[in-house]
Amino acid sequence: MRSARYQMALVLTALVLLVGCTPKPETIIVIESISAIGPQGDPVGDLFSDVCKGSPPGCVVTNDNALVIMTARAEDPFTDISRFGDIIIERYRVTYVRADGRNTPGVEVPHAFDGALNLRVPVDLLASQQFMVVRPQAKLEPPLSNLAGGGGAIVLSVIAQIDFYGRQLVTDRAVAARGFLNITFADFANE
Repeated sequence: MRSARYQMALVLTALVLLVGCTPKPETIIVIESISAIGPQGDPVGDLFSDVCKGSPPGCVVTNDNALVIMTARAEDPFTDISRFGDIIIERYRVTYVRADGRNTPGVEVPHAFDGALNLRVPVDLLASQQFMVVRPQAKLEPPLSNLAGGGGAIVLSVIAQIDFYGRQLVTDRAVAARGFLNITFADFANE
């Protein structure tokens, strides 16, 4: 009887150790695409952002949105992680840069900003979400306000660097991914 209890205790201890030593699944975010949202609400390639709808000084400014499509994948492609590797995206940061290196926020490019996002990204399936890529208040500040009515500048081309931050659902491990979107700012002709 005593040896049966001893054997049972050994089996239970081995099971606890085996479960505790099982590696937790690790996943990464993969951005499949980032597209601007066009005037009709459909995804398009680059963003052409109108800084003034109407005529100055009575400009109407609106935000510009983009669409991100992403998935979660196993870091080790030979691991079957199923739903245990899902990722929750919680926030994003948009930073604007110019190809010529002139990147002073509020002077040569709009100020960077952070936004909240609540998106579950499943393993090996696509998830998509619209998000703001240009805030309306950015169009009321330099350098974008300088474009309204042609106020000395005609067009400003930038690259939006978009960093997404989240966590893995099971392990709570922090994850991040970066994507890019071309943006051309101007006071386009009103229809």
